[in-house]
Amino acid sequence: MTTIERQSRSQAETEGLAAELSLFAQAGTAILLAGGLGAGKSTFARAFIRALALPGRAFEIPSPTFTLIQTYDETRIPVAHADLYRLTSASQADELGLEDLLSSHILLVEWPEHLGLEAPAGNLRVTIGGHGTARAVRLVGRGAWSRALQRNDAIARFIAASPWRGAGREFLEGDASFRR
Repeated sequence: MTTIERQSRSQAETEGLAAELSLFAQAGTAILLAGGLGAGKSTFARAFIRALALPGRAFEIPSPTFTLIQTYDETRIPVAHADLYRLTSASQADELGLEDLLSSHILLVEWPEHLGLEAPAGNLRVTIGGHGTARAVRLVGRGAWSRALQRNDAIARFIAASPWRGAGREFLEGDASFRR
């Protein structure tokens, strides 16, 4: 398990963090988004999904507050975004079929405390708190997400200490090995 604390001073920084983490995304993993109303969970989720979009593909990313689940197959890895705020019991969460979606999708879950005690293994828990534009973001990774957080933190430190401070990062498609 790896825990990293970050500060986000703006919506753009929260979106940037989501885009960074999307580079490590794999089908079959869950990202659990916790925090109060208006903390930035949906902002994070939308930025994460947008970062996974295929080049030249623009699409709407509505909140799943009323539909409970939105799926996106127009991304490089399929994504299911769930908002469990309106659920009143863990048995209602079981009826949504999130486990089935997890077999082929990245699962983004807002209000994960409504899942009950059993959270998917190998998950990333993102807890956002704070007031105004400043947000404290706590990232807790288990399994593959633990290694991804360590790697992301090392890359961020490297870039910050280099002449490329502030450089963006993007997903690179294909085989970048020396054999090509």
